Amino acid sequence: MSRSTPQDQSADATPHTTTKVSRVERLATGSVRYSRLNGFRVPNIDFDRVVVCESRARLIAAAYMAAPITEPAALPAYCAFSKETGRQFDYLTSPRRRGGLGLAVEVSVQDPYENATAMMHDIRDNNQLKVHATSGSESGHPVLSDDENDMFRAVHDAFGHASIGRGFDRHREEAAWLNVLPAGP
Repeated sequence: MSRSTPQDQSADATPHTTTKVSRVERLATGSVRYSRLNGFRVPNIDFDRVVVCESRARLIAAAYMAAPITEPAALPAYCAFSKETGRQFDYLTSPRRRGGLGLAVEVSVQDPYENATAMMHDIRDNNQLKVHATSGSESGHPVLSDDENDMFRAVHDAFGHASIGRGFDRHREEAAWLNVLPAGP
């Protein structure tokens, strides 16, 4: 498995220079509901104002690059992460009549969306979310199975991006991370 440092593919330097993407309201309320039902803190953040701290990002990238690919001491945390991701995925995809959000998730061998707007339209208009298959990407995850990582991608895109209306550049990924951070065990 190769590692690369995160690179910004976006031309915009601040989150305020791009078109606002409307959040998917039922995912926003569903995310809050899940957090409250499971005793997780609901973040009180203006996600439109989140900007990456460049110095912190460089420190995180350096630590990531220096770390071993796998660390035995981290395996219990990955196990807990996988279980929690599975619970969130079940909530996301279970039918509404059973208390879930009823979103259909499809794993695609090709990157399914040109941008976040297309993803959010697909969720709103077709009640579906497509995720790029881990098995179809250039590298898998060193600990999670392909299926576990695909579930995480769906949870991250739904509750991290679509629930707050943020896209995929570095600032929006930071906002998505801050949104799902409290939802962990």
